[in-house]
Amino acid sequence: EPTPEPTEEPTATATPTPTEGGGPGFGALVAVIALIAAALLAVRRDD
Repeated sequence: EPTPEPTEEPTATATPTPTEGGGPGFGALVAVIALIAAALLAVRRDD
């Protein structure tokens, strides 16, 4: 009988890759920009 050779199992690495602009507060910044854009559209529509 041939003896089975041990195979190395791949191990999952837990190294998070940082993404640009994905930090805390990014969603709030987008919300503020959206509010400003909506206000500008409302002002233009009133003219």
